[in-house]
Amino acid sequence: LVLSRRDSSSFSCGVLSDFCSALGLLHDAGLSAKRGASSSNCTANRRCLEMVMQLITRQVSEFKDHELAGLGASFVLNYTDDVLRRLVIRQAATLQAGLASEGPTRDGMLQLEEAVRTHSFAFIASLPDESKDYLLKLKMIRQEAAA
Repeated sequence: LVLSRRDSSSFSCGVLSDFCSALGLLHDAGLSAKRGASSSNCTANRRCLEMVMQLITRQVSEFKDHELAGLGASFVLNYTDDVLRRLVIRQAATLQAGLASEGPTRDGMLQLEEAVRTHSFAFIASLPDESKDYLLKLKMIRQEAAA
């Protein structure tokens, strides 16, 4: 928090992506940043998460495809609100993240697509057409790979 107040530019898209990925992995292991050992820890964690969300919201249009994939499905589903989730998916759709070739970016975007689809089909139905079409392309790639 102190660093973000002093110099928020030190939080590049890559740093934010790595940080969020770590939070998602910790969440999957049962250590949620939404909780804390005391009420003051919970408050500090909440403030930190709010700051991270603000930074991502401000910079989302600067994220490259591998940085979007690096956020991780767990982080996007468990920590972002619908508005930020829509922005992340819209930026991924704009970049066509993961569609060009196989690799970690595609893997990350396939995991995000599956997680979002599993979590809430209604959310996907409410997305703009460009975002829905992008997620559908990812779904088709995932289904082809499974076949």
